[in-house]
Amino acid sequence: MTGTATDLPDLEPLVAFVVEGCTPPPRPRQALVLRLAQDWPDLPGLALTLVLASAAQGLAAMLRDGRREAAGLYRLAALVAIDVLVLERRRPPGGPVTAGELARYWARGDPVFRPP
Repeated sequence: MTGTATDLPDLEPLVAFVVEGCTPPPRPRQALVLRLAQDWPDLPGLALTLVLASAAQGLAAMLRDGRREAAGLYRLAALVAIDVLVLERRRPPGGPVTAGELARYWARGDPVFRPP
């Protein structure tokens, strides 16, 4: 594998975006993930899982009902990882699956992350 974690951009603004989206009044979590993928299309797709897991950890510590919120984000992180694996198997070997590729894949009718 080429690249390292230091090749990633600062993910804190993305984590903050998810945390803010999960605090009252909450927005649909799937829409937050889709927005991340659309707004940061060059981000490696698996980085979205790191963003979601980091936000989940923060919410679990911040909110009274944070563990339930965190469980939902961990679930979405797992679903993103599954979609990354599906896309990796469907294309020739190369660089990492990007968030933009995920957004295009989801736009074709994904039952969880499809655009409104």
